[in-house]
Amino acid sequence: MRISSMTAQQAMAAAVSRNLAEANRIQEQLATGKESRSYAGLKLDAATVVTSRAISLREAAYQRAADRATAAMDINDMHVGSLYESARSLRTALLSALGTGDSAGARAGLESLFSQARASLNARGVNGTVFSTMEGSPFPFSPRSLAELAALPNPDIFTPGAVRMTMRLGDDQLMPVGLTAREVGGDLVYAMHRLARIDLSGTIIDPADKPEIEAAIGELDVALEAIAGVRADNGRRLAEVDRLAEQSRGRALLMDRIVSAGEDVDAAKASTQLLATQSALEASYAVFGRFRDMSLADFLR
Repeated sequence: MRISSMTAQQAMAAAVSRNLAEANRIQEQLATGKESRSYAGLKLDAATVVTSRAISLREAAYQRAADRATAAMDINDMHVGSLYESARSLRTALLSALGTGDSAGARAGLESLFSQARASLNARGVNGTVFSTMEGSPFPFSPRSLAELAALPNPDIFTPGAVRMTMRLGDDQLMPVGLTAREVGGDLVYAMHRLARIDLSGTIIDPADKPEIEAAIGELDVALEAIAGVRADNGRRLAEVDRLAEQSRGRALLMDRIVSAGEDVDAAKASTQLLATQSALEASYAVFGRFRDMSLADFLR
């Protein structure tokens, strides 16, 4: 006859079951790296974790927008810089031509600037032209040759009303990240239009054309100043984008830490708990087995 009661056996079985369930729970934590599958088992308030994760995702979207803005502004700066250098080279060539009377360098400089203006102002990106223009206008810089430009009665070729592209880089941060073709090349076209009407095909400058060349140099000075200002403004906004992106990264990192504190399991602590639970489980099995097999004969020996 066994001396162990049904109640005692049930109590021992319950202890084994609890230790087994706890061991399985800890093993699952170590396998997933998460404290719990449900919000009820989180170490922090569920609302805090959910809100922090939402903020982190939103900040990640702002960072992607900042990356796109930086790429767009870098491309703008590259084209604006090329235009500036071409315009400055033409100015130097014109001053040299006025001094020497040789028009070859001036003609080459004008052709180079026209080609650069046409290539840069009509450059296309993923979402259309690099420089903003009116919707429905495929290319801001329409003249295809110096002859076409010279034939225009008015060099104001850029359609008014174009607006800069903007991107949201924060909850209350709408950043203009584009440039319009007019603000980059508007003044430059006037100088090119004036020079295109001068016959620079020969080797000697006609003295009668010198006043027009001098006027074109003045227009180039205005254009160069405008381009430098646009480029500086683009650089300031690029620095602001970098600052906002850095702030966004900091907020996202903070939110990720909060989420991790609520969700992620402490691997070292869990491993220690698992070893302790397994030891308790093995002991429970051993005790339960001996207790179950005991009978009156064990006490009469």
